[in-house]
Amino acid sequence: MVVGLLRGKLWSYPASLAALGAFMFYQVYRYSYTHSFGLLVLTVFDAIVMVLIWHEWKVVRQHKQLQRAACIRCHAKPSSDVASAGAWFWACQAKFTRLEEWK
Repeated sequence: MVVGLLRGKLWSYPASLAALGAFMFYQVYRYSYTHSFGLLVLTVFDAIVMVLIWHEWKVVRQHKQLQRAACIRCHAKPSSDVASAGAWFWACQAKFTRLEEWK
């Protein structure tokens, strides 16, 4: 899951949220027996990490949607100097990069 998060794979975000949620549930369960302050601190830390993962997931999804939209516009009207599909892709990536830099 960590590798997926580092690479921005969309499947890894909900999987990480589910894993952390299950881990937090277990921590609260263990706290009911031990009353350890450390478990509460870890649970709060996990909740903060979950919020950060959720936020990053929203940002990555929006970024991928913008990228897809830019590529669709690029492929809908290919310029006459672009001959191959691979060149279309790189031209589209360049347009998207310029779009992101403009923001």
